[in-house]
Amino acid sequence: MIPVEFYKTNLDAYNQRHLYRQYVRQRTDQDEKFLFFITDTDPNSPSGRYSSSNRGLFDWLDDIILPLEIIQSVRNKKCSIIIDDSIEGFETEWLHPGICNFLNRNQISGEQVYYVTGNTGFDSVTEYNVIRDHFVVEVANQYWNKMYTNAVSQISQQRASQDWLFEFICLQQRPRDFRVTLRNKLRNLYTTQTSVCTMKTGNPGEYIYDSDWIESNPLDSKSQNVYEWWEIEPNNFARSKFAVVSECSYRGLDKKFVTEKTLKNLLFPQPFVLCGYQHQVQDLRNIGFNFYDNIVDHSYDAQDDTTRMDSMIKELDRLINEQVLLDECLEVVNHNKQIANLYKPYKTALERIYYDTDNLSI
Repeated sequence: MIPVEFYKTNLDAYNQRHLYRQYVRQRTDQDEKFLFFITDTDPNSPSGRYSSSNRGLFDWLDDIILPLEIIQSVRNKKCSIIIDDSIEGFETEWLHPGICNFLNRNQISGEQVYYVTGNTGFDSVTEYNVIRDHFVVEVANQYWNKMYTNAVSQISQQRASQDWLFEFICLQQRPRDFRVTLRNKLRNLYTTQTSVCTMKTGNPGEYIYDSDWIESNPLDSKSQNVYEWWEIEPNNFARSKFAVVSECSYRGLDKKFVTEKTLKNLLFPQPFVLCGYQHQVQDLRNIGFNFYDNIVDHSYDAQDDTTRMDSMIKELDRLINEQVLLDECLEVVNHNKQIANLYKPYKTALERIYYDTDNLSI
């Protein structure tokens, strides 16, 4: 176990489901070398970014003054600092100035400082180290472990009847500009009688606000239609033949961030097409995930931003007329669950930081 210390909290404060508990222990006076975390202090958080009520998204480090002991340990290369953004996907240009300000304010070099992000498109920089990975795979898989078998069984029993209420379901929340485009394209082709395509009102200043054509999901079992990211609504998988998974980023490659939205359909049975960043399907295939490749043609994944969405919708149109066998879907999700169980990006990152003396970005 790797010895660690936390900013404004300690390991015992977190609940047993916290990701870091598997790999670290609280530092003692006998430990000459250790890691120092700037991470979420909420006892119920899985991991993730430190937050301050006085600061926003991009100046979140501005209140942090490191203890003198930590500063000295960093200078003596006895301590490496982890700035945890593992379940966020912010772009380099948004965060880089704030991290540099943090280094300057605490008068330390970035040689022993690691910014850990879920955005695999985050730039390599010279001022500090960057570790990028699909950390959400490990987070989501751990959250779903206890309910996984029962949920898959419930979904499978209903899908076996092929009693579809809808040809496909597309669940979208915040009205990002590409999601508005996707929603409009889908609604020009498919009606509310044959498909679900949700959109929620945005916040003031976002792309749409108090729109007249906001759609809710008729399959929701909760009256308020409010779900936490880890919650699974079996009806969404059981009563819709296919899914259109709408990720949080589409245009450009400076934000390559995989969320639980994609993972839900990799681990729970329902073939899908993906509206995400270019090569997102291939990025996750490289880990070992199967994208229902015997059913779905994901060749659109390689196309650029101008054509990828239309090609994805064309593939959806083809799929709607195809038969879907439950056994094929279960074979895929069983394989993907094994991949998720083996994928440990947090362990890899922590060991790399603690044992690596070269301080190289990965």
